[in-house]
Order: sequence, then structure tokens, then C-alpha cells
Amino acid sequence: MKEISVPLSDVDVLVRYEEKGTGLPIVFLHGFTGDSRDWLHFSRKVAIDRPWVAIDLLGHGQTSAPDLAQRYQMQRQVADLDAIAAYLKLNSFFFLGYSMGGRTALTYTMQHPQRVYGLILESASPGLLTEEEQEMRRSSDELLARRILEVGMDQFSEEWGRLPLFFTQQILTSEEKTFQQTVRKSQRARGLAGSLRGMGTGSQPSLWNELSSLSMPVLFITGELDEKFTKIAVSMQRAVPHAQHAIMQGVGHNVHLESPVEFWRETEQFMKAISR
Repeated sequence: MKEISVPLSDVDVLVRYEEKGTGLPIVFLHGFTGDSRDWLHFSRKVAIDRPWVAIDLLGHGQTSAPDLAQRYQMQRQVADLDAIAAYLKLNSFFFLGYSMGGRTALTYTMQHPQRVYGLILESASPGLLTEEEQEMRRSSDELLARRILEVGMDQFSEEWGRLPLFFTQQILTSEEKTFQQTVRKSQRARGLAGSLRGMGTGSQPSLWNELSSLSMPVLFITGELDEKFTKIAVSMQRAVPHAQHAIMQGVGHNVHLESPVEFWRETEQFMKAISR
């Protein structure tokens, strides 16, 4: 695990990341309650044979979890990522984000399109379209943030894993379930609460009206059983000029965990096709 100090405005943070190999890499971003171990675990399942970087987003894993809620705003998270890209001399890379990491990867790509060679979004969204929807979600995210701080990570991890969004993970082996819970329970309550308050879906500016500006190839991946995000991806594909949408059969929200080999096959085909 490596780290870089990122000074931004009023709070400096240490950002931790994993890096394997050199050359045109794929940069991985995890989802809420996850960290770079998700992708390290994934890489062992599918034997990734290309360079990659996996980053712990703010408040997650071993990256700093500051107390100041404003430090978690999406704009600052994007600035952190750009500082890492500059530090690692990543002038061009494939970008893959899952769920919250997908929203973050999309926001970064909108602001720094010259760096992103190809974009892969797994079970992700461009935010909420209306202010009314955003306000309702901000209230929901605030309640969830308070719940995390109230009950702590052990109890919250159990509650989070029982959400309908993750019901398909019942198919996982006991080893996979243990790994998933270990990663969740090791997170810090203040980090997850800050993430919800600063860059949750309700706080993120909507990107729906900007999707048509994406000029690079884009691949959306969703699970067949995750109807909500599959519908979102269908709508996003209509708006993005050079987009594909792969729907993986028999799985839900976390496609790369539930069906790693098929997920990586689809991702590799996409990257190879646009690298010719």
C-alpha cells in the first residue's frame, strides 16, 4: 500500500492506493463501505494481466477520514484524484468505478476528459435529476450518517448487508461473505458519515444534462437482477454518444464480486477493442 499527501484548502489528507505494473493502466474506484482491498481481491480472482491502480476514496480504507464534512465534497474528491493522476504521471488511463466510485469516476471524467482513455461504470448513476429528489436523498443520507455514528461499524455493517440492494449476494460462498464483511467492518464511522454528507447521491450535482459531452468510449455494466441501476444505465446509454451497456445475467448490484470472471471478460473486451 502506497500513499500520497494531498494538500487542498484547509485540510491535508493522505490518500492510500495500490499500484501494479507500468504502462497504460486501469484505475479502480470502490463503492461505499469498500476500499482498494475489493479490487486486490478481485485481481486475484481473474488474474489481471495489465497495469492497474486502486485508490481508497476519502473516508474509506487507509485514506484519511477528516472530521470536516466539507472536505468530502465531490469537487474535492475529484481534485484528490487528479493530484494522484499527476503524481503517478497518468496522462491517459482506463477508469472503472463501482457504484459510489462510478459516480466519482464519471464526475472526474467530465472535468478531466483528456486523461480518460475509456470509462467503465458499474452499477453507477449520474446523480439525481431534480432538486426535490436531491433534497429527499440528502435527508435520507443524513439519517444514515447519524445511524452509522450512533451504532458503530459492526452493527451498521450487518444492517447494510441486509439491504434489498444486496440480496443477490446470498449466492456468495461463506469465504466471500466473510471477506465482504471484514472490509465493511474495518471502515471508520466518521469516514462513512462524512462521505454520505459530502459526496452522497443527494449532495452530488446532477450530471444528467452533461452526459452528451462524453467523447470517449463508455461501457455501462449492470446486473440483470439490479433493476434500478439497469434502468438508469439504459437511460444513460441513450445520452452518451459512444456507449455500450452489458447486462450480466443472474447477478445484482455488485457484479464484479458476484460474477468476477464474466465481469472482467466484458471489461477486457471493451478495453482491447478501443486500444486497437
